[in-house]
Amino acid sequence: SFIYEYISSLTKGDKLEIKYKETYWFPLEPDRTRGYSNMPYITGLTKEVEFDNILLPYMERLVNEYNSELNKFMNILMDFVFFSIIGFISEVIYCSLNKRKSGKALYGPWCPLYGLGGLLIISIVSHVPENMFIIYLVSVLVASFTEYLVSVILEMIFDMKWWDYSFKKFNLNGRICLENSLLFGVLGILIFYFYLPLKVYMISICDPLLLKIIVYLLFTAMCIDGVITIIEAFEVKYRYQLIKKI
Repeated sequence: SFIYEYISSLTKGDKLEIKYKETYWFPLEPDRTRGYSNMPYITGLTKEVEFDNILLPYMERLVNEYNSELNKFMNILMDFVFFSIIGFISEVIYCSLNKRKSGKALYGPWCPLYGLGGLLIISIVSHVPENMFIIYLVSVLVASFTEYLVSVILEMIFDMKWWDYSFKKFNLNGRICLENSLLFGVLGILIFYFYLPLKVYMISICDPLLLKIIVYLLFTAMCIDGVITIIEAFEVKYRYQLIKKI
């Protein structure tokens, strides 16, 4: 609606709240008396938006709808950052145990591929029956599809392979392999049975503002890191094309 669009245009990304202040008002309707009254208004905007008590039920529904969307966005951002960091740490530990070098692309301690895979696993697993085998199977399929698709897209854009599993058994064009896919299934189990309940608990005990600042700072750092890496990857691609022409 127009009112929702207007309210959204004034938001600062903060949670909205309806408060009251005593104000003197003169009603337009002749059967309502003038005088002091508790005037409702919305906080969390670039400016206060006052409204008549008649609109209170509608405005409460509007504020709840906006806050719900804001919480949903914050949850997605938090999940993405968490999975990107935990996925990177898990990869480093796994490679260290197998005495191999991690296929690290970015400078920081994160890998957006794990963030994307984790988000897709959560969004799909939350709609399947709560059965450990089904969750495991869905996680394997979703993670494998995501890794393969991202590998193809990156190779098309940068004309280079960002990872290669050709040395592993049961690999598919070197983009995915059975061993990693099965491990992603374990990750899906951990997400569903451990991470989601832990996240609810952490949100309940953490200061919302502090949590928001941490998530936004980490996500901003990841974006800057990603931009730098992309620029460097295009430079490598350009030099490689020059060498091929010689």
